[in-house]
Amino acid sequence: MSSGPFLRAPILSELGIDHGFGTRGSFEAAPARLARAQQVHGVRILEVQAEGQSDEADALFAISPGLAVGVVTADCVPVLLAARRPRPIVVAVHAGWRGSAREIAKSVVEHLQEAQGVWPGEWLAVIGPHIGPCCYEVDAPVRRAIRDEAVFARGERRDHWMLDLGALNQAQLVRAGIPEEQIARVGGCTFCQPENFASYRRDRGSGRMLHYLRVPNSA
Repeated sequence: MSSGPFLRAPILSELGIDHGFGTRGSFEAAPARLARAQQVHGVRILEVQAEGQSDEADALFAISPGLAVGVVTADCVPVLLAARRPRPIVVAVHAGWRGSAREIAKSVVEHLQEAQGVWPGEWLAVIGPHIGPCCYEVDAPVRRAIRDEAVFARGERRDHWMLDLGALNQAQLVRAGIPEEQIARVGGCTFCQPENFASYRRDRGSGRMLHYLRVPNSA
């Protein structure tokens, strides 16, 4: 983990992708030429071509050189993806339990294969800091909405379970065709580490973290 408001992922840095996974203070350190969306815990995938605030969406992609895309979280899972072929392209995904239940990470890979010709094996994907299975207790409606039983462990309370949102999104990326060795993780549990991360559950809704990546200026 690097110092400052953003954490870096070696697999993206080695590719020359400007990016950052936010810690406390990242929202105030937003990079230039950043495009964001109004996040609604859905599965809409939106292409952006200019900086600023766009329509409702929980996954943004860009192919315009120098443009950055970003999502904001405070317990949900940020997923950043980048590919160089057939052209440089970057994607930022906001995956809470609702979006994860509807397989937003998998949908992004499938959509961009069809819309942009990016084969799953071209992607590098990084899962950022989010609430971990140590702290994320959910109830029966959430348990019923998510079909992957492997991401649950029995909670301490009756009819409650501990959910591993990171594992759920990683499994979706693998099912979409991204090789496991091209998927990495950065950061830890947002709930457990108040000195580093904002947490919606712990902080009662205050505080957010920004995560972004930028389209390279050249291939």
